[in-house]
Amino acid sequence: MSEKAVVPTASASTGNFLFNNNVMVCKSGEKECKLVKDPGYYMDGNESNKKLIYCSASGAGGASTGCNLVPNSLLGYFKMGDNPDKYIKCTNSGCTDDSIITTSSCTSGKLIKVGNAIKLCIDSDVKKALTVFTLDTKYLVQAKILNTEITDDNKYYLVKVDGESAQKVKTSDENYGHYLYEYEGKAVADHDSCPIDDEGNALYSNMVEYERDEEGDTYTKEASN
Repeated sequence: MSEKAVVPTASASTGNFLFNNNVMVCKSGEKECKLVKDPGYYMDGNESNKKLIYCSASGAGGASTGCNLVPNSLLGYFKMGDNPDKYIKCTNSGCTDDSIITTSSCTSGKLIKVGNAIKLCIDSDVKKALTVFTLDTKYLVQAKILNTEITDDNKYYLVKVDGESAQKVKTSDENYGHYLYEYEGKAVADHDSCPIDDEGNALYSNMVEYERDEEGDTYTKEASN
C-alpha cells in the first residue's frame, strides 16, 4: 500500500527514509517519492544511521500504524516490508538486501523458497535448511553465518523466529541458562522441554547440548561421542 508524497527525488537521496511515521521510498528516475504503509522492515537510506526501519502491523487491513528506527546492533534476517521476494540480512558488517529464490540447492547463510516455505540454508544441504518467517520457534545457528569475526564451526547463536524476522537473541539479557539443548533441529531451554516417547520417558539421549561461553552470546556445541 502506498501513496504519493510531494517530495521530488531531485531534492532527496535515493532510498528509504522516515517521514511522518511512515517510510518514504525514493527511487532513481521517479519524479516523486512514495509513502509506503506496508508493515515489515526497510533499510534506512540515511548513511549516517545505517539502521533498519520497522513498521508495525496493527492497523486496519493490516496497514502499518507507525514506523521507527530500530537498533543497528540487530543480527539476523528480516522480511522486507514492500517486497515479499526480498529480505534484509544484518551481520556484524552491516545490513544488505537480497532476493529469495526458488531453488533445489543451498548456500550457507542464504534464504531460499521451498514450496510455500522460506528457509535458511545452514550448509549446502537443502534438507537441513531451517524454516523462518513463521510461527514462533528458536534455532541454534552457527555464529559465523551472522558474524564474520567468528570462524569456529562449534560456536552458535540462539536465533528466534517469528513471522517477520529470524534474529539473534541476546541470551545474557533473556535469562537463559548456562546450557541450551537441541532436539530435532530446534532449540529448547532445558531438559523439561524435551519431548517424551510413547512410554512417557524424556528423550534426553536424542538431545544435543550447548554450553554458554564466558563472553558474548555464543554457545559451544558439545563434541559428538
